[in-house]
Amino acid sequence: MIALGLLLLVLLAGLLLGVLLLRDTLHAVVAVAAALGVLAILFYLLGAPFLAAMEILLYLGAILVLFLFALMLLGPEARAASAKRRWRHGWPWAALVLLALALALAALLWQVPVIDEPIQAITPARLGHALFGPSLWWSEAVAVLLFVVIAAVLVLHAGEDKHD
Repeated sequence: MIALGLLLLVLLAGLLLGVLLLRDTLHAVVAVAAALGVLAILFYLLGAPFLAAMEILLYLGAILVLFLFALMLLGPEARAASAKRRWRHGWPWAALVLLALALALAALLWQVPVIDEPIQAITPARLGHALFGPSLWWSEAVAVLLFVVIAAVLVLHAGEDKHD
């Protein structure tokens, strides 16, 4: 079980590194989708099946569709321009940070004590109370923010001529 978790963590790190290094924005979004899927599997393995389902439904089903909608709205010209402006000279710093995080993770996993008590599953009622109980306005603020982003993209592209 620990070996599978480590394998999934390495896969997750590789996918997220791919997000930074891929030149095409659409390919980077596909790498984000795969990373979110691996994260959902990790949540499931850690005893949180409801959180894994919400990861798939909310992030893969909603947020990622919003990213793809924005990319398709911008068109291939903007994607090609962003590929040219990609960050190229910062990869040594990113590799150094990734190495430091990998060493910190290895040091933490090396000293992990064995837990004798079973992991308790997070029930939907506990998660719902934690998310919407004392701070309901945070989720409402995120919903309003997403609406403002969609409206801003539509307003910015409403006056453009079609180049067909």
